[in-house]
Amino acid sequence: MDQVSLSPVEILVWLRRSLATSLEGDSFLATWSYTLFQVDAFQGIPFAKPPVGELRFQKPEWPEPWDDVKVTKGFAARGIQKDVHYFETLKLGKTSEDNLYLNVFTPAWSPDIGSPGFAVLVFIHGGGFICDSAVKYGDVGICEHLCTKDVVVVTVQYRLGFLGFFSTGDEHFPGNLALWDQTLALRWIQENIALFNGDPNNVTVMGQSAGGACVDLLSICPHSRDLFHKVIPIAGTASCSWAINDNMVEECRKFAERNGVHESRDSKKMIDALRQLPASKFALSLMDKVGTIAKCCPVGPRLDFDFIPKSVDQLRIEAPPKPMLIGCSASEGLLFLGFGYGKDHSVSTIMEYISELVPESEYPHMFKKLREEILQKLVTNPQNPVEVTRAFTEMLGDLFVNIALQQTVLETLEAHDDPDAPVYFYSYDYYNPKRNSFADATHCTELAYIFAVGIVWNFDFNDDDKRMLELTTKMWTNFAKYG
Repeated sequence: MDQVSLSPVEILVWLRRSLATSLEGDSFLATWSYTLFQVDAFQGIPFAKPPVGELRFQKPEWPEPWDDVKVTKGFAARGIQKDVHYFETLKLGKTSEDNLYLNVFTPAWSPDIGSPGFAVLVFIHGGGFICDSAVKYGDVGICEHLCTKDVVVVTVQYRLGFLGFFSTGDEHFPGNLALWDQTLALRWIQENIALFNGDPNNVTVMGQSAGGACVDLLSICPHSRDLFHKVIPIAGTASCSWAINDNMVEECRKFAERNGVHESRDSKKMIDALRQLPASKFALSLMDKVGTIAKCCPVGPRLDFDFIPKSVDQLRIEAPPKPMLIGCSASEGLLFLGFGYGKDHSVSTIMEYISELVPESEYPHMFKKLREEILQKLVTNPQNPVEVTRAFTEMLGDLFVNIALQQTVLETLEAHDDPDAPVYFYSYDYYNPKRNSFADATHCTELAYIFAVGIVWNFDFNDDDKRMLELTTKMWTNFAKYG
């Protein structure tokens, strides 16, 4: 692949942002904490060729070079997806198969004399591997609350759903294209971020939910793990039960059959036929609930013996250690009540989830005893509907992410006892009861206090929110800078 070098001066039209109070052309200027800051925003930078036509289902390739000035004044299109109702109200812009773009937000002032550059914080969004984009996390909040703390921020898009994870299970199309997209974006950062005053030797990659699982995989898989230095998995890791999809090949064949493609025995013919489908046929929605909370993602990464060459636990042992900031919100399961997992809060349903956690096949002599012990700890009074609902919600959170986070921390510490690679484990408990649709901090809560935008619901930040926003962004940027 030819190296692509970008210069902010030569090929990018820049935007100056520092919180809009007065508007002058393409520049936004304002004060924060009585200090004037200026941040340059470059939105919609291509890091790969558009993955369309013959490049559909292929690994990403470097974009074609260009000689003219490329306008990067707005977000690129989001990946192919179906919006749930709330996201429709946000007016996030069009979707397109041509979505392999990233955004760079960088302080306009120079790094300290003698410094190799600003620390770089990369964000990879979540969305169950099937939806979301960099657009929803905005720009002004990033400039105001992250870049003003002396970091360069990069937000990345990747292919979603079957376009990002389609696999025939053989050497022709092993899958995990979205992870290859993210890896190429990290290579782009290594080769170009110094032009934006970023330090390529101090890169932290952060992701949330499915994005957290992705960044965890990126940190342990051989093709990507040497491209960055610190990692922040938020409410999702590669150890989550939904992070590795053992049924991906079968799901892909079913998808092809549903769309009139019956060449399942010939991988190349099947792919050629699927390349003729309009991109909209590949759109999936978060509301298309599949299976239980433990296996809730219809598509996702698979053990392909290429990008993911071994089991997650083995890769975790072999990968060089990295400083890690990892955690989740106090009641992760609350959000999923609204996604169809909370219609039956009965004790019998809780026991069904416990049975997933303690399968008979793994505990043939103790499964009944273990299941009863867990149920008794969760529900002390089965006749109290409030307590049963609380226990049900707690079990949802445990199955979705909590147990896996603890497993990730323990496995990491057991594999590497390295004082230069500390592991910080947090629980995000803050929430605003007056502006929050839920009665506790839940899945996605901390994102609002990292990006200063409403992620699952819109709300105005009050004084307490602003203080929490400042504290959270300081913690995250300090980790990016110092580990």
